[in-house]
Amino acid sequence: MPEDAEKVPTSSNDFFRLEEWDNKFRVLSNPIVGYETWIEDENGKKPVRSKDKLAVEPKNISIGKYWTQFNRYFRAFIAWDYSDNSIKLFQLDKKGVLSDIQNYLTDEDKANPQDYDMIITKSGSWDKTEYSLRVKDNKKLDKDIQSEWDKLKEFVKLDWHFEGEYILKKAREEQDSQMPF
Repeated sequence: MPEDAEKVPTSSNDFFRLEEWDNKFRVLSNPIVGYETWIEDENGKKPVRSKDKLAVEPKNISIGKYWTQFNRYFRAFIAWDYSDNSIKLFQLDKKGVLSDIQNYLTDEDKANPQDYDMIITKSGSWDKTEYSLRVKDNKKLDKDIQSEWDKLKEFVKLDWHFEGEYILKKAREEQDSQMPF
C-alpha cells in the first residue's frame, strides 16, 4: 500500500461522542433500536446490547455515580460528523433529544432525518448535563460526503453493533478486501 494512502481510523475514532457545546451531524443511515447494559468482569467494563430488554439484571452490572446502565434504550445510526469530517457510528440514548427528533419528524414534510443537518448542544456536566436539538434547513447532502458514504454503505451492517463489533472498522476491512490490489 502506498505510504501516502489514507489509514483506516482506529475503532475509538469511529464513534460519535457528544462534546461540550455544538455537535453538528447528518444522519446517513436508518437506525437500529436496542437496549444496552454495561457489565463489569475481570477484563473491565463492557456493553451488552440487545434488540429486546434483558429479562434479568446481570449480577455483574456496572453502576455509575449518576447513572445506571441496565436496559438503556438507544437508537444507533451512521452519521457524518462535521467536527472532523468523518463517518461515525452515533449511538444516541438521550431521551429528551430522541423525543425532540421524533417530534420534529412527525411533521409529514420533515419525515426523513437524512435530509437535515442537526446540531445537539451539550451543556453542563454529570447529573446537570442538558441537551438541546436544532435542525438546520433542508439541504442536499454535500456530494463529497455522499460519495464517501456511497462507497462504504454496502459494507455497513448495523446489526454487528449487537454483537459487540466495531461496525465501521469491520466495514472498512471488508471494503478493503474487495479492492483489486
